[in-house]
Amino acid sequence: MGSAKESLGNLIGNEGLRKAGQEQNAAGKQAEAEGQMRDWKEGVEGRAKGAVGKVAAAATGDEEEERKWRDVHDEGKVRQRGVESEVQKRY
Repeated sequence: MGSAKESLGNLIGNEGLRKAGQEQNAAGKQAEAEGQMRDWKEGVEGRAKGAVGKVAAAATGDEEEERKWRDVHDEGKVRQRGVESEVQKRY
């Protein structure tokens, strides 16, 4: 929406609309970056917790618990890699 305001402001020569669009666009990018960082952090945490839990479960021989922690690890990995892929596409 911000880029549309900015473009329209440029088109009709309305500096206020153009600046409002730039600010809205920047705020949207900031919110998206914060969301990506949160997802990446949660992914890293999931991978670490899953790895530790998997090792602990394997040490006790609890295969069901080991599978549970493997799933936690794998979900974290997917989340982390998804963010990394998005960032690579952008930059």
